[in-house]
Amino acid sequence: MPCAVRMSACPSTLRTIHKVQQPQKILNAFSTLTQHRGVAMHRRRGVITAAKKKEEEENVEEEEMEEGVEYEEVEEEVMEEVAIERQSILTTIQVNAPKAWAMPGVRNTAYTVGAVLGATLLWSCWNVFKKWSAPKAKRKRTVGANKYLVETLSEYLPAQRSGVTPGFINKLRFETGFKQDLIFRKYLRYMLDQRPFDTDAVADLLHLRTVCDLPIEKLLELMEESAKRTFERTGILMRKPEGFTMSGLQKKATGRATFSKLMYLADLPEFIPAEQGKKMQAKIMQIFGATDEDFEEARITTLSEADTAALEKLMGRGEGGQPLSADISEDEDEEEGSKDE
Repeated sequence: MPCAVRMSACPSTLRTIHKVQQPQKILNAFSTLTQHRGVAMHRRRGVITAAKKKEEEENVEEEEMEEGVEYEEVEEEVMEEVAIERQSILTTIQVNAPKAWAMPGVRNTAYTVGAVLGATLLWSCWNVFKKWSAPKAKRKRTVGANKYLVETLSEYLPAQRSGVTPGFINKLRFETGFKQDLIFRKYLRYMLDQRPFDTDAVADLLHLRTVCDLPIEKLLELMEESAKRTFERTGILMRKPEGFTMSGLQKKATGRATFSKLMYLADLPEFIPAEQGKKMQAKIMQIFGATDEDFEEARITTLSEADTAALEKLMGRGEGGQPLSADISEDEDEEEGSKDE
């Protein structure tokens, strides 16, 4: 009996489940259909938007092409009008110029104006050349070039000595107008007069001689010239510091210190070969009127800090090579510049 009940109940239960599930399927199907419609609408909108965008781009391109064509047409019209106007002006000039030139007043006026303008131009050029070639202007240019040369080399020596190369020297030649031997001579004079005479200074001078590629004959000539210039400024070598004014004593002390430096360089085998160095020392002693005893007293044996400090003090400079008295290097540069020009 229970089985019969279960058998009779099963169909009704199934119908109830079927009734419940059927609306759910319809809802699911409707939801799926709605999603498909949304996707289709989105795609359709994208296609329509792309088509509109493409159409707008084509319209813009067509407008630009039309504007370009119009601009070219306007440009051609303007060029034609300019050419016609130019031709008209030339024709007018060709017709009227001979007639105007035939009139004595016009012809004489043209001659007068041309003569005045030509004379004014020539006078202005002469004044400019006169100022440029004046001794004062030459000296000013040379002093400026000397200062630039020394300042530029001092930026590299001794800290960045490797940066001073033959190419660097060629650049200085172009910027200052000085040849290689003149560059070396000017820095040699600066080192003798302004820079502390220590191992770095000597090493810089040796390096500069190498990159300037100076032959030994030219080096000896520059050494002798430096000795003569110093003698012209300071006179014969001082033996006793008596009977001099303060300025006179300073000049004599400077001359003695420069003599010592030149003799040290001439005695340096790395700078000048030994045999030629001996001859150079003899020339320097002859220029300064020095004896063997004077040389032994002023001789520099080592470049120790004590010897360097004493030498700089003798030249009137304190620690670091700073001048203690009036510096005469600027006047010396001006004199040198006038001679170089």
